[in-house]
Order: sequence, then structure tokens, then C-alpha cells
Amino acid sequence: MFDFLEPGRVLTGYNKQRQEIRPALIKRLCEQLPQDTVFLLFYPLALLYVTQNTNAFNVTLIWGLAVYVLCILRLYLNLEFNRRKDSVSNFLIWAHSFTLTSTATGVAIGVSMLMLVDSRTPGVSVFAAIFVVGLVSANLNHTSSWLPAQAAFTLPATLIPAFRLVVQPGWLPTTIAVVLIIFFVLSIVLGRQQHRRIVGEILLELQNHKLVETLTLERNRARKADESKSRFLAAASHDLRQPIHSINLLLEALKGTKNTSKRKSTEQKLARAVDSLSNLLNSLLDISKLDAGALKANKKTIQLEPLIEQVVERFQPEVHQQSLDLIVQTDSVSVKTDPDLLDRVIANILSNAIKFTHDGSITLRTQILKNKVTLSISDSGLGISEENLGRVFDEFFQEYNPERDRSKGIGLGLSICKRICDLLDHKLFLESSKYGTTVSIELSEADNSAIEDRSKTINDITSGSIELQTRALLVEDDPMVAEAMMELLERWGCDVTVEIDASAALKFIDKDLYVPDIVIADLRLPGELNGIQLILAIHSKIGPIPSAIITGDTSPDRILLAKESGIQVLFKPLQPARLRLLLERIQDTSR
Repeated sequence: MFDFLEPGRVLTGYNKQRQEIRPALIKRLCEQLPQDTVFLLFYPLALLYVTQNTNAFNVTLIWGLAVYVLCILRLYLNLEFNRRKDSVSNFLIWAHSFTLTSTATGVAIGVSMLMLVDSRTPGVSVFAAIFVVGLVSANLNHTSSWLPAQAAFTLPATLIPAFRLVVQPGWLPTTIAVVLIIFFVLSIVLGRQQHRRIVGEILLELQNHKLVETLTLERNRARKADESKSRFLAAASHDLRQPIHSINLLLEALKGTKNTSKRKSTEQKLARAVDSLSNLLNSLLDISKLDAGALKANKKTIQLEPLIEQVVERFQPEVHQQSLDLIVQTDSVSVKTDPDLLDRVIANILSNAIKFTHDGSITLRTQILKNKVTLSISDSGLGISEENLGRVFDEFFQEYNPERDRSKGIGLGLSICKRICDLLDHKLFLESSKYGTTVSIELSEADNSAIEDRSKTINDITSGSIELQTRALLVEDDPMVAEAMMELLERWGCDVTVEIDASAALKFIDKDLYVPDIVIADLRLPGELNGIQLILAIHSKIGPIPSAIITGDTSPDRILLAKESGIQVLFKPLQPARLRLLLERIQDTSR
């Protein structure tokens, strides 16, 4: 908030926003000019009245006509400015025009005193001086928004008669001259104060205008986010219900199936439905983690060509099944990226290209230009209409899948790709026409000497046959999940204790002085403590021990909270291999 009387803050604000403030000042000057001109119209009439029986009448008449011409010119400029102000690009030209007319008017007022100075009729000089003071005072209020115009009027209107009166004999002319000079100084000071107040008001108006714009922008953004959320939930609800519906039907069919081959076929269909549900939930979780900032990029320098070859190799069966030509034209180049995340981006884009290309080819190529590496994936499949190009990165958007056929994907792949590329600072471009679509990823070229080996991923991990001898405290309030986890851990050879909430887990530790090798807890638990708080409470009782949170929570805030706790976080649906890897590491460390 600006203090109108604090020169420093107003001057600082003016200097920062000069380009916005000047037009507003000139507009205010223009708005006030008609009122200022009205006062000028009466002055010649008054002078003609007091000089009607003197020798100065004819000169005053000519002077009065000149003043009226100036008034007409000022009003004309005012009308022209009002007519053009919405298209004016250079406000200073108009400011100079108004300043020139103010100068001419001020000179005319000052000259009027020269015509009336007569020692034999001092009353006329006093009358003229009073009228000049009135005109300058009125002009002060009307032109102080633009100080050059105010000074251009005040200076000649007061100083010309003052200098003329100083040389007149007698005390009265000298007194009037001194009063006019003092009044000139006061007018300049008051004009600056008034100008500062006007600038402060304009700064406040600009602040309020920007605040309204920001609020409007945020309101529109919130409305769009709400609409997007509604579409997201509607699509997610549909796609979640489909596999669950299939699972229910297949489970019912499985109950009455005694034929071994039919039972095996039903089990395979059931597994596919579970995989479909798991893939959807994993995609939703990926979006939540990316939105929460919980997914961190682990950038390293790698060779791009081997990574592309690995992705292409995984999709060769699908390409062969659809009789497509998969062309790879890549260069041996090093880039700085997170190889696992980039692998997912390339795989998602390539998967989309295969799904929507029924005939023709798919081409992967790299292009190096000015330390930038562009990886392009082009297909000859269905293009994207121009009106939908801006929506391809929206969640669940699929132009050619209104029936929500899950064999064509669920519409989250490109949305995840966009978020991952933003996380990695890789630019993502999409071009499409009726002849196909090209998606390009722009990466930064890196020095070959900095290449790092990729670590083993979870896909390289097998369950193994080594029996685990780990004491695990499992805190899970969902009976089905707890039962399934317990059965799996016991099959691996673990000694498992299951509790349903934090309070029961802490009482069990206190009662039996139980020290587990690992604590596995759900994030959301009944009672006062969540999983993170429970693990921290256990650490304070028996010291730091290996711990893990297993959660199905997709809330960005909760995901971020779990990540920031420093505790190992695994997400449902959980690949058993990840849990097995965690337990094996604990067992190896304890030996």
C-alpha cells in the first residue's frame, strides 16, 4: 500500500512503472483541461469590463480574442485525444501538445498584466493580480498531474507581471510583485505535492488492477482445474470399474469350473484383469507422485543408442504381430538424463505409436544440432485433429477411443510423459497431420568421458529361492491386505507379527520387549498416529531399525509427506520382487 505523502516510495514506484503511469497521468490532464478552459473564458470578459472606458480597451479586445482562440485550440486537442486515446501509442506527443498550449495560455495571462499596469489606476492592477492568482490556483488543481504543463502555465502567468511591476514606482506595485513571486514558489511546491498524490493514486489503481487480473486468472485456473478433475474422476471411475467388473465375473465363473483347461483359461483371464487394474493404479500413482514432486530425477551421462535399443527390443513382438516396419536411425551420442525415466517416456510414446498405426511404419531417429539431441518417434498412423492438439497431454484424453477400449490404453501415457519431461528439463514436442504423428524429445548432449553404468533395475530382480529369516512387524488395518502380506512373508520364511494400529504395535513392543528386524506399516492407520509417526515412535523406543511404509494413497500431499520422512516408501499395488529385494538387503546387512 502506498503512502501518498511519502516521496521516496512514490518515486520508486514511478520509476519502476513509468511506462504504465505516464499514460494515466496524461489522460488525467486531458480530463481536467475542459474545466481549466472554462475558467479562462471569464477572464477576458472581466478585463474588457474594467477597461471599457480606458485607452487599453482596444488592445484588451484583441488580446481577449487571442485567448479565446487558445481556448478553442485546447478544447479541440481535448476532443481529439478522447477520440483517439484507445489507440494512442505515444502519449508523450500529446503531453507536449498540451504543455505548449499551457505555455501560450500562461504567456497570454502574463501579458494581460502588462496592458493593465498603470500607476494612476492602481485598482486595475490589483484586480488583475487577484484574477491571475485565481487562474493559477485553478490551473494548479487541473494540470498538476503533468508537472511540465503546470509549470509552463504558472511561470509566465506570474513572473512576467511580477518583473514588470518591480520596476514600477511606488510601494503597491512592488508589494504585488513580491506576492506574485511568493505565490509562484508556493504553486510549484503545491503542484509537486499534488502530483505525488496523483501518482500514488495511480499506483494504487495499477496494483488493484493487477490484483483483479491475478484473482481472475486464479479463478479461471481453479475452474479449469475443477473441470479437469471432474473429467479425470469420471474417466478414472469408468476405467477402474471395468477390470473390477471383469474380476467379479471371472471369480464367480471360477467357482463352478471343474474342467482343468477351462479353469486355467479363466485364471489367465483373471490375471490379465488384475494386471490391467494394476497398470491403471500405477499410472494414477505416477501422476500423483509427479504432481507432488515426490519423484526425483537421478540424472547421469549415458549412451542414448543402447537405451533406445532396449526399448525397441521389448516392443518387437507387438510390431511383428501388427506387421509394421520399425525403423531405427540413431547416432552414437551421450546425453544427460535419468535413464529409467527416459526409458518410460520412450516406451509410452512408442506404445502409443504402435496402438494407433494399423499399417505402415514407425521410425525412431536422432538428430544432433548445437549440443542438442532430438529423439523423434514418427508413425504413419492416425493423426490428431488440429482442435485436439492442445489436449493430447491431458489425463484420460483419447481422440480415437470413445468406447474406452483398454486395449488402446487408458489415456495417461502422454500425460505422464509430459510431466516426466518437465521434471528432466527435456522439451517435448508433438506434430500431427492426416499422414501421422511425430513426438520429439529434446535432450542436452553430454561428454562421453562422464558416462556412468546403469544400475540393476527392479525388472532384473527375481524372487529367489533363499529362505528369509527376518522378524517382521506388520501394521495394517485392512484384514485382506494383512492376511495376504502375512501369507507371502511366511512363505518366504519370515516370522511375522501383525497389528492393526499404532497403539497395538507400541503396546506389543513394550510388553514383550520385541525388537523386529523390520517394521512395515501402512501410511493411513486408525487412531492418532499414522504409519510415519508410528515408525518414528518405535525408533525413539528401540533405536533406528529398517522400516518401510507401504501405501496406496495417491494424494500428492501425503506422497510428499511420506517421501520427506526419509523412510523407505513402497506403493500399492506392490510388486512382490520389490518387497523381496528390501528384505534380502536387510538380511544381508544383519549377517
